[in-house]
Amino acid sequence: MNGDGTQGYGPGAPYDRIVVTAGAPRITRSWIRQTKMGGKIVAPIGRSTFSQILVTATKTAEEKVVMREGTPCAFVPLVGKEGW
Repeated sequence: MNGDGTQGYGPGAPYDRIVVTAGAPRITRSWIRQTKMGGKIVAPIGRSTFSQILVTATKTAEEKVVMREGTPCAFVPLVGKEGW
């Protein structure tokens, strides 16, 4: 299946977990909307396509997550509407 990973996959939502395997500039609103309350999003997030931090975001409200930073990392850039 082809699509824009920055937009997630709405037909299967909501999800307990979303794992992103490409470096993104931010946690996208689509991912937050598609995660169950209390669910988690794990994604490499950064200001550069060459350097990110592995972030675990837990959904605490309808459009809100609490983020915990993990280890520095570098993934291929996420491209798409909300990517690089």
